[in-house]
Amino acid sequence: MRFNLKDFGVATALAVAVGLSACGSNLGGTTSSLGGSDGSGQGVSSLTAVSPPDAPPGITNESPMARPASVAWVSARAKRCAFFFDPEKVRTAYFAYEARQPGADTAKIQSVYDNTYKLILAKTTSDEAYCTEKRNSDIKADLGRVLAADYTPNLPKPMMVANCGMFGCGKEQGKFEAKEFFKEQSKKTGF
Repeated sequence: MRFNLKDFGVATALAVAVGLSACGSNLGGTTSSLGGSDGSGQGVSSLTAVSPPDAPPGITNESPMARPASVAWVSARAKRCAFFFDPEKVRTAYFAYEARQPGADTAKIQSVYDNTYKLILAKTTSDEAYCTEKRNSDIKADLGRVLAADYTPNLPKPMMVANCGMFGCGKEQGKFEAKEFFKEQSKKTGF
């Protein structure tokens, strides 16, 4: 096989095009178009829905399997933050509740519950600073509902985050002021 410089140029151009298109692509989450970071039409091309890192992946409160995922999410977080309760008793009571529901797919519900519980416990255990005062307050409220047999899904809602592309959102377009730029840089770096 002979190396051809023209073929190398075509391959390089193709690789760059694929790489740039991947940078601008949305690899998960929901997007919506937006006119700009401040509504001015500058900078932001879209918004992406991003779930908190401890949320069950791919499940929202509207999902058919939201209830078992939500109960497991609360139980795993409460166990991680050392709340005084019996996670196995919560699991048993919840499965008994689901077994009384007409048309419940108990095998799938148990699978979703168990997998979510293990995943959330593994995710939160590695974070030493996970159990903050605010988070403990939220967990306490959620655990109180679950212990009172209120299994209404209460998963965190995804936050909308600006998708500004490869170069960031930037400021409103205007004239470049070198003095202002270097003034800001000296403030940041201390020089």
